[in-house]
Amino acid sequence: MKLENQTNRKLKEVFDMYAPIEEGFIHTVIPVKEVCPYGEPIARSQARRILYRLEEFRKVELDFGGVDFMGQGFADEVFRVFQNKHPDIELIPVNANESVLGMVHHVTAGMR
Repeated sequence: MKLENQTNRKLKEVFDMYAPIEEGFIHTVIPVKEVCPYGEPIARSQARRILYRLEEFRKVELDFGGVDFMGQGFADEVFRVFQNKHPDIELIPVNANESVLGMVHHVTAGMR
């Protein structure tokens, strides 16, 4: 977690982004590069660590900033296996390059 001491954000603004009063915490952002600090996300075991307890949210942004490559096992575990088990959860890849988006498309082709 990174906290900036000097910010113009208001606490209510942050809570409104991730936890609307009527619904509680429903949104989270996962910084993939920080969760996989020793290399690119390639293994199913890495994916399972990231996915642990995400079923408690309805919207999950996976921030792929700084990630150049994503392995098929990782992508399959997140975007096919987890998504099939939890179709009501919206998984959103953000800051993903063409290679990462291509792998997401590869593992999800034919799902819909």
